[in-house]
Amino acid sequence: MALALHHTHPVSRPVRARAPHLRLMPTPAPIRLPKVSASTYRRRRLVAMAAIALVGALAFGVLAGTQAEAGSANSSAANAPRYVIAQHGDTLWAIARRVAPEGNIAELVEQLVVLNGDAIQVGQQVRIP
Repeated sequence: MALALHHTHPVSRPVRARAPHLRLMPTPAPIRLPKVSASTYRRRRLVAMAAIALVGALAFGVLAGTQAEAGSANSSAANAPRYVIAQHGDTLWAIARRVAPEGNIAELVEQLVVLNGDAIQVGQQVRIP
């Protein structure tokens, strides 16, 4: 006697995705801003208009390329020689680097030597071209 077993696999069901669990949170209380007086609004508007006028005037001056005319006092101040007081450990190279970090240092050092000599002392006024 033979017994035959017929074994079948159970039918698999498609897996359903579960819906996310959503929770309702209570709404926060509304933010209440302090009341501002009419004079405060006027003052804010005045400051904003003054700032806009200032920026506009500066922009117009830059775009127009206008420069204030140099008076006799301003022109003499512009032509006045500039000096640097030599500190302990300063060299002409260090002074040139400090005065014109983006410029040609070697050329500036040559001009400093012509104006001040090749040796400087602590406390000496080093003339800057």
